[in-house]
Amino acid sequence: GANGTYIFDGSGTCGNDTAIQCTASRGGSFNEGTSSTWSLDSNQTNAVSAGELFPWSDTGGIFGADTFQLNTNTSVKDYPLGIIRASVFGINGLGLGRNSTLINALSSANLITSRVWSLFYGLTGADTSSQMDGNLVFGGYDAAKTSGANYTTQFTDNSNCDSSMIVTVTAITMNLANGSNPDILGTNYGSALQMCIDASYPIISIPNDTWANFALFAGGNYIGRSDGINIWGLTYPVDNVYTGGLTFTFSGGFNITVPNSQLVIPNLSINSQGIIVINDTTRELLINPLEPPNNNDFPLLGLTFLTSAYLMADFDQGQFTLWKAAANETQDIRAVAPSSTCIIANSPQQSATGIQASPGPTFANQSAQPGSSTGISTGGIAGAAVGGVAFVILFALAWRYIRRAKQRRKYHDVPESSAESKTRLSQLIDSQKLMRTHELQELPSEVAQELGPDRPHEMGQGLPHEVATGGHTIPYELDSGLPSPKPLPSVPRSRW
Repeated sequence: GANGTYIFDGSGTCGNDTAIQCTASRGGSFNEGTSSTWSLDSNQTNAVSAGELFPWSDTGGIFGADTFQLNTNTSVKDYPLGIIRASVFGINGLGLGRNSTLINALSSANLITSRVWSLFYGLTGADTSSQMDGNLVFGGYDAAKTSGANYTTQFTDNSNCDSSMIVTVTAITMNLANGSNPDILGTNYGSALQMCIDASYPIISIPNDTWANFALFAGGNYIGRSDGINIWGLTYPVDNVYTGGLTFTFSGGFNITVPNSQLVIPNLSINSQGIIVINDTTRELLINPLEPPNNNDFPLLGLTFLTSAYLMADFDQGQFTLWKAAANETQDIRAVAPSSTCIIANSPQQSATGIQASPGPTFANQSAQPGSSTGISTGGIAGAAVGGVAFVILFALAWRYIRRAKQRRKYHDVPESSAESKTRLSQLIDSQKLMRTHELQELPSEVAQELGPDRPHEMGQGLPHEVATGGHTIPYELDSGLPSPKPLPSVPRSRW
């Protein structure tokens, strides 16, 4: 399920990994025996309210509740938790789906003004110039991490996309060193492809034929799949790997570019002592070609995409918003008003404040209630204090990753670029000539009247050959004519 909070305790194994290696790869472990506020809930009373039952009861898992200490000033009492005791690969999951237990709990306790969360994953490149902590905001967003116009559209129910954040991608272009920008999507999908934004997925997955087009231009000497932290990515020698970026263009012309510094990074793994290690001789291309038997999987835009895109999910409005991410160390936390698209600027009159602690996430809330607990925050989680944002990022990854890792499936070797057909290449190049420019258009007057003056404004559409969107609404831009908020003080955070 994508809504519940499911975490590991010290039981269970991860294949042949050592115990400390297994614990580290899971993002830490919870010891319910050391918590004086833990209570067992065998009937999963609170789980039903989240719209899903704990899926690991048949493998020895238990369900209960504890005080969830989010930071020094904010806690939630009797918070429902599922404890996984199975021998599986995975990571602690803080479900942030549309019926999120955590978001609903924070809203019910009046700790946030609206059922909204926002994420900047941070930068994960090879050197310090391309590394930066990210942040997770509840009840609002960090305006300092956004840049330019935005792309807003509604959630779409789809059993293959747990987040319900489905976007229509009209082009995937490579940014080559020679200045050319071939579109590897071509006409394979009628010049449009639906993809799922999934903050629980570590990299980016694309259809196998799209990957074959990528390989024609990318070069590099492919070694094999990674089984490290960014599992299923593609490894190459450090001096013989793709050197460009990748741009995703969405319906309406909005686009996000993932630069090479975030697309190709060191191959990371966790050793037997539970320490993250780097293989200096290789680089990992953070793309997962969906080969058989996974060729029918929904393509995913995971955390690699979210190094370059800022994401806000608004459950009250039933919509989500993307911006180009602005990577910086400043903060400008703004609360989002409930049941509207109004942004509340931080000011003494509005009492929307930002809270930050280390370890712990960033909040936009109305009236943070100081709380103390001898529960999870006082030693129940082992290994959580990896860094100011490491806890947030690791713990915020949702359940889908655990489920996928549980059902690990064997992949065949990916195709290499050196022996591809010239005919295929010429067909791909010809298809680029047929691609039409996506011109922005004004929102039709009848739609504008229906939305009303208080609704967000459209960015434009004009999508040629658009696939059926199954209930998608037209993407539009949120109103940016807002008062400037009082900036919050930045809190230094250690890097993991």
